[in-house]
Amino acid sequence: MARAVYSTRFISLVTSSAASESYTVPAGYTAVIRDINGVMWPEASTTAYVEISDTGLLLVYWTAPTDTYENFRWQGRQVIDSDETISAVSNSPGPVYIAVSGYLLSAS
Repeated sequence: MARAVYSTRFISLVTSSAASESYTVPAGYTAVIRDINGVMWPEASTTAYVEISDTGLLLVYWTAPTDTYENFRWQGRQVIDSDETISAVSNSPGPVYIAVSGYLLSAS
């Protein structure tokens, strides 16, 4: 019997200052990250990253562009187990937008 599969936006971080947003995979589910997209404006000492907080696995890391805003994108298949946490973090004093999306699959 086929299972229904639904796309999910795990994180939508929109900030103009240092901030973070997290998503914990619910018990009984597995998350598959397929896309990480973002925009960063040039500001001194700006970095942004997405990680699996519980494991320390760094998925992506970006530094500020030098002269104009920059789009960044990551595509792949990263499996996140139940009760693990996906985090998007920015230390930017300026605008940063990060979206993390993929599938949330029932483990049963």
